[in-house]
Amino acid sequence: MRLLYARPVKAPWCGAYVLHFLTGLLFYPLGYLFAARPVASAVAPRIPWWAVGTIYGAVTWLWAVYVMAHLVAGLPAFFGFSEFTWVALVGHLLFGWVAAAVIRWRLG
Repeated sequence: MRLLYARPVKAPWCGAYVLHFLTGLLFYPLGYLFAARPVASAVAPRIPWWAVGTIYGAVTWLWAVYVMAHLVAGLPAFFGFSEFTWVALVGHLLFGWVAAAVIRWRLG
């Protein structure tokens, strides 16, 4: 059986992985449930769930690539608009749609 990581992960990166995992697993869906969904219902009650998920995904992408990556971690703003920028956008949009779909499915 081969191990996934052959060498130990350094402490700063380990914290970043844990933070990213917890954010995606716990805080991201809770943010949609308790922030994006109620705001969308109050501001534009007829907006479809997938549009709210799209907006939520785009906002979290902006937060991730500008605030967290640039202002907190010191990386170039929007990762210098490299390929990773657009991969991150697609990932955040997909996560926004999945969070919206699952919450709509579970809560109606």
